[in-house]
Amino acid sequence: MEFVKLKVYVENLDSLIRQECTGTAVEFSKKLGVSERTLQYHIQQLREIGINVIYDSNKKTYKYSEKGCLAFGFNHEEMNRIKGGGISIKYLPSTVLLNFE
Repeated sequence: MEFVKLKVYVENLDSLIRQECTGTAVEFSKKLGVSERTLQYHIQQLREIGINVIYDSNKKTYKYSEKGCLAFGFNHEEMNRIKGGGISIKYLPSTVLLNFE
């Protein structure tokens, strides 16, 4: 996925979850332009890094179990502590920063 498309994807995914208007997994995946399997994989990845995304069957939407948002950006201080390449994902209260080197 191209960098700009990845940024837009993460922002859209986060916005729909925060607004609690994702719909079912099938509807959510269509809104994001990915397969249902890809969406489920991305939700699982979020859970693996400590972001609890749950499905509310009454409202038929995915939502965060606690207030917060994903933030996609550059954190200069964090990058100075990283040696080597790769992606650093940091969880901050109510925010997740995705930092790319």
